[in-house]
Amino acid sequence: MSLYSVALFLHVLGSLALFAALALEWTALVEFGQLASARWDAQLSDTGAGAFRVALALNLAATLLILPTGFYLAAKMDVWSQGWIVMSLAALVVLGALSAFSGRRLRVIQGDAASSNQHSPAVTHQRLRGSRLLPVVQAKTLLALCVVFLMTSKPGLAGSLLATGLAVAIAVPLLLRSRRSYPAKNQPAGEVW
Repeated sequence: MSLYSVALFLHVLGSLALFAALALEWTALVEFGQLASARWDAQLSDTGAGAFRVALALNLAATLLILPTGFYLAAKMDVWSQGWIVMSLAALVVLGALSAFSGRRLRVIQGDAASSNQHSPAVTHQRLRGSRLLPVVQAKTLLALCVVFLMTSKPGLAGSLLATGLAVAIAVPLLLRSRRSYPAKNQPAGEVW
């Protein structure tokens, strides 16, 4: 077994971890969404918080697997000048920034869920609405699917720009609409988002 085969396996494993993390983020949002629309339920809260905890760990594992192996594979195949590599890397950078953005919010909401006696369900509901997590997870999913498309089809620069531009054209309105839909003006005083 060659080093290239091991790197390719780890790269694919990192991609699977990324999509598992996204699935857990979606699951947690559903769980917390049920919390927000119903009375406080400690078991439901624990399920959502647990899913977020695992999602954060999987996001880190995915990053640590995808990036180093991706750099190695790109160098080994000498494809740095190809459009799909450049656009995939750019999409992964944006995906990482969105993950950092959502990770900070997830930790605060997770803390709320863990200490339900400190915050009322209404405060948690307000933070969930103000967190913009749903459109961020939607945008992350679109970008991850875009990267998979680029990696499997390996289009030229024009095709890579078109695919990435399409993903961004769908994601940006989602993120901008969320700013209008969920104003942060009602957040508790002193909370830094």
